[in-house]
Amino acid sequence: MSPVTPGASTVMPAEAAIAERLLRDGEIIILAVKPSRWFVLLVTWPVLWGAALAGLVAVWAGQPLLGATTPHTVWSICAAVVGVRLVLGAIQWAGRWYILTNYRLVQVRGLHRPDIVDHELRRIEKTFVQLGATGRVLPSVGTLLFDTVDGANRPPAWLHVAGPNQVERIVDEAIRHARRSSGG
Repeated sequence: MSPVTPGASTVMPAEAAIAERLLRDGEIIILAVKPSRWFVLLVTWPVLWGAALAGLVAVWAGQPLLGATTPHTVWSICAAVVGVRLVLGAIQWAGRWYILTNYRLVQVRGLHRPDIVDHELRRIEKTFVQLGATGRVLPSVGTLLFDTVDGANRPPAWLHVAGPNQVERIVDEAIRHARRSSGG
């Protein structure tokens, strides 16, 4: 345990506690990133469009479909569904970390009981940046995909990362270093 400066807080942030739990002997964190703040909207947009479409269809169909329900009620329900999904997206964002150590890729998901998935760097053959449909609108946000040597047990993708090309370069360098140090 390191010495504590008098008057300094000894409370560790949740991220530091997670990082401390997941590190193995001789392992250091090279990079720890959260998804872009656009993550919340990017995981919500299918529900947003679905709710808008459902609302439009319900209002357009009118009385036969709605019965005694008013269009205002339909739009309120659609807005509530979108609001709930936005809150769930924010919770997902808050509990998600992508961590690169000198030996592993790690994905942490969850706030209360984090789900930690990792994959050895020397088993990663290639990395890819996928910009997807949002790439033209948000070119600074992308998903980092990984291809393994054996083709099985694919590691999780790092979804909606800000600066994906820069993150990919850092990960690629760590992979090359891990291969050199393991003799592979």
